[in-house]
Amino acid sequence: MTTKSPTSPAPTRSPAPNGNHPSQGAGGRMPKPAPTPRSAPNTVQMDTGIDDLIDPTTLEAGAPTFPLGQWFNGDSKLTKVGGVAYTGGFVIPFTTKRGKRIVENIPADFDLPGFERTTVGFENGMEQTCLAALAADIAIIRFRRCVTKLANGKRLYLPWASYWKAYDADPTAFKGWRGKYQVLAVFRTAPTTPFAVTFTGTNSQALDTGLAAIDELVAVTGKALGATKPLPRFAVWATVRVGEHVIPNAEYTSKTTPPVVVTPEATAHTFVGRENLQAFTRLWHAATPWVEAYANPTDVEGANGNGNGNGHSEPSETEPEF
Repeated sequence: MTTKSPTSPAPTRSPAPNGNHPSQGAGGRMPKPAPTPRSAPNTVQMDTGIDDLIDPTTLEAGAPTFPLGQWFNGDSKLTKVGGVAYTGGFVIPFTTKRGKRIVENIPADFDLPGFERTTVGFENGMEQTCLAALAADIAIIRFRRCVTKLANGKRLYLPWASYWKAYDADPTAFKGWRGKYQVLAVFRTAPTTPFAVTFTGTNSQALDTGLAAIDELVAVTGKALGATKPLPRFAVWATVRVGEHVIPNAEYTSKTTPPVVVTPEATAHTFVGRENLQAFTRLWHAATPWVEAYANPTDVEGANGNGNGNGHSEPSETEPEF
């Protein structure tokens, strides 16, 4: 038979001289334990070597978006109505359409000196509250363009280069397309808010022609400033105003109001200034993905329209993010 040893009693501490347990204070109360030091929640500690772990090539960023504006064709039949509805000019809507949603384009209290608040009726039948002006001083930061066409009730889009490549191969297959020219511009009266301003059809051609006059002004301004390097186009303010009602060519049956570029001789007045020149230079670089969204349709879902992700031959029903 096996005999089990009796279980040893749990060790105990001898009572303190006052009769209390050593862990108890006077009066028999247990002292409050000291708090354990710990870092505050969500606190990031300084890491002096963190830069060595970062690979800048892994950073991804989408194309920036900007408030939209457009060059509006005035209607010569609206003489009594007057304003931009008759003359045409710059219009900046307070709301715009992104996909199927109506979203804010500019804040309801946005103020742009030189522009007035008005209601504008567009060719799609919609009326919108806009800021409008017959003329404005602008600095042109960058531009991009594509071509567009309305076919069977659907708006189609093609990249600029793809359109001309296809047109050269078969001009008869590409009738009815018109250019969509978008300028990233800053208005002189609001130099910290860039706008993407759209010019379509022959109005885009008129603005394209006007760029030559702006380039001449840039050269003269650079010489007056004593610059030894060529100035960028956005170094000057150029006035763009509305032109007369004209029928652009034989393909048109209605009149347009093309933009006219005015380049004053006062170069001191046309230079954007050192601070703006630096800010516009940063904006030029930041807008590169915005430009490429037109030039590279595979950057935009469905933009090449044929679903293979590498061909540009088929027009798309999906407008790139403008």
